[in-house]
Amino acid sequence: MLGEDFTLKSLRGEGYDAVFLGVGAPSGVGLGMPGSDAEGITDALSFLRTTNVRGSVPVGKNVIVIGGGNSAIDAARTALRLGAEKVTVVYRRSREAMPAYEEEIEEADTRASN
Repeated sequence: MLGEDFTLKSLRGEGYDAVFLGVGAPSGVGLGMPGSDAEGITDALSFLRTTNVRGSVPVGKNVIVIGGGNSAIDAARTALRLGAEKVTVVYRRSREAMPAYEEEIEEADTRASN
């Protein structure tokens, strides 16, 4: 464990030139509004984790993804791969202001158009 079994300084001493800390987000963020716990509503990370573990999960014909980050775009693309006919991404700002990687947004947009 970092800080107990090894330190960043000790890793440098062992010859490592770079260290990547991939702490990630352990859980998704809900909407925090009435009805957000209804059936068929889930956060992106739970959806992606379940899909990864099971290989597939049921999705509806029409899916809406609220958010503009990488997890949201990954969820949109995954829903399309799982058979959703239409996926709509809703973000509170403009597309240009979305924090997701541009190439991921373009791939999602291209996939949704086909």
